[in-house]
Amino acid sequence: MTKRLSLLLCTLFFSVSSHAALQVFTDRATWQAAAGGGPGDLFEDFNSFTEDTFYGSQFPAVTAGFLTLDLVDTGPNDSSWLIDVAPDNFASLPNIDGTPYATTIGYQGGHTQADTLMTFGNIRALGFDYKDMSYSVIDGNLTTSLGDSVLRPQNNSPDVFFLGLLYTEGEVFNSLAWEGIFDRGIGFGFSMDNVEAYSAALNPIPVPAAFWLFGTALVGFVGFSRRRKLA
Repeated sequence: MTKRLSLLLCTLFFSVSSHAALQVFTDRATWQAAAGGGPGDLFEDFNSFTEDTFYGSQFPAVTAGFLTLDLVDTGPNDSSWLIDVAPDNFASLPNIDGTPYATTIGYQGGHTQADTLMTFGNIRALGFDYKDMSYSVIDGNLTTSLGDSVLRPQNNSPDVFFLGLLYTEGEVFNSLAWEGIFDRGIGFGFSMDNVEAYSAALNPIPVPAAFWLFGTALVGFVGFSRRRKLA
């Protein structure tokens, strides 16, 4: 009985924890409503930076609030990202709202390529504003630390867009990777700003009621079996 009970519990735990229910949103208000009904408890807009800060193939990772930004698997040319504090220096720069933001940079006479990794503490939802100018190409998808790939945020437009991710069944993730970003020209590229997140501890998503009912019944059954043995 004990062996069968242990096997049943392990199987149940695996089936719940391994199911990744990832939803993708393109509107911040809709994403917030689905994630908790209010703003996330984590937010980074890069406005605390007072000077341009590089990170990439020749620079260390940079921490911005709850985020750490780094590059991995860089290409043959200099590949760097930049937290740009003067986004209006060039009219073509893909800034989001005229404030400091993170953007690709590093064109040196050829295509730059790198996989960008953004890490953070355990969260269940992440969203950000982004822009992708015509000279920026993302060849790969965005991939969470749970291995789920989402549609690449590529629009080749001067407009600002939003991408929101939400795990709806209690899963948490701690990184997001951009695979194969090419920056093909000076003053162009992919950029992001106003990064918002919901930590795992905020408004945790309840386990389905059926699971708790099953667990209660299982405990009662175990107690009944033990009483029969004692009798």
